Amino acid sequence: MSTTIAAGSFPRKNRAGSLERGAGRSIAPGSQHPAPSCESPLSTPALTALIYFAGIALGGATAFVRSRLVVFSDATGTAMNIVAHEPLFRAVSAADVISAGCYVAVTLLLFRIFSPSNRGLSIVATFFGLAASFVAMVASFFQIAAFFVVRGAEQWNILAIKPLPALALLCLQMQSRAYNASLLCFGIFTAVIAYLVVKSKEAFR
Repeated sequence: MSTTIAAGSFPRKNRAGSLERGAGRSIAPGSQHPAPSCESPLSTPALTALIYFAGIALGGATAFVRSRLVVFSDATGTAMNIVAHEPLFRAVSAADVISAGCYVAVTLLLFRIFSPSNRGLSIVATFFGLAASFVAMVASFFQIAAFFVVRGAEQWNILAIKPLPALALLCLQMQSRAYNASLLCFGIFTAVIAYLVVKSKEAFR
């Protein structure tokens, strides 16, 4: 009774001295398994923490600068501050958008980390995290609208007309209210995530 042996079933050596089995899968000499592939040195929890603290740093810096430029009791003074510090106000508006984007990334990464252990609470945290990011983005749009009102009035030399600074201040007041609402959503998101961290410590190992 003859036995047929398929081609390639016996290991053979290649030029580098390693053994090959089957369809070209290489095995290092003296090892029974292929060498493990290299993984990224930055794990998902580390990347999440990096983006999280970057978002917080940007949000805190923009809130501090905005508090120096916006005077809610003085529409004209606020408009003059925006005109006098236009590049700084633009940077604050851009940083607000970037910060909101950081929160979106953090929310999705945390869902990826915690969903295997507690999918229900992970969905709740994701909802509030994305809600906070969306409201923060809306708040930044109100701030950008205030800038365009002041900028346009300054270019047309009509900034002295009281309704225009008042309109810009109204946009900034709406920005402040939306920003506070986003902080409330973000606080709930953080509380849920803290609970998941306590209950799922293995997720960060």
